[in-house]
Amino acid sequence: MLKNNNAYTLAELLVSLAIFSVVIGSLMTILISQNAFFSRASASVEVGANARKVMSLMVKELRLSKVDRVEVYDKNGNKYDKDTHPDGADIYFKVPIDCDNDGDRFDVNGNIEWGCEGGLEWFIEYYFDEANKRVMRRLLDASKIAQSETVIANNISGFLIQGFHYNFTNKIYEPDSACNVLRITITSERDSISGRILDTPLTYTLTNQVSWRN
Repeated sequence: MLKNNNAYTLAELLVSLAIFSVVIGSLMTILISQNAFFSRASASVEVGANARKVMSLMVKELRLSKVDRVEVYDKNGNKYDKDTHPDGADIYFKVPIDCDNDGDRFDVNGNIEWGCEGGLEWFIEYYFDEANKRVMRRLLDASKIAQSETVIANNISGFLIQGFHYNFTNKIYEPDSACNVLRITITSERDSISGRILDTPLTYTLTNQVSWRN
């Protein structure tokens, strides 16, 4: 009887299957690891983008305002005070607008027309919706009744507005209820990726200051 030298023995098949399983398992582990890495990297970028989006829009508008056109409150509606109510989470302000459509932002008497895109004496409001972890922007009429509301960013875990002034003698910023300088701190957070809860949430904190000459 002739022996078929091209055939595989059972032992050789088992060894081949074992090696194949190890290779496939290694490839799957690498793919899963890479997918987790890219998902985390993408989530990290998103977390940072959320904080920057709020800060960029808010600071841009605030710099058009003036200290006596700005009001800061805490989340319970108490007017900001560096000692008694230092946790500002709600800000109202007005900016110059061309309300009479004459090509400038002054009325017939030469006074600045203060308000927002809604109308004269209207307010822009940014506030922290802590329950839903988001920052909202609203337009309020002269009576502070909301006329529109927009979600600026989700996954926001911290939103703090504090008042300061600059001490020229000591060359430092000191807390001040008058809010001549506003320090804004925004924290964005994500605690899950693709439905998986993270052991350590991804966080990104951004701080900026707004000051006015007068």
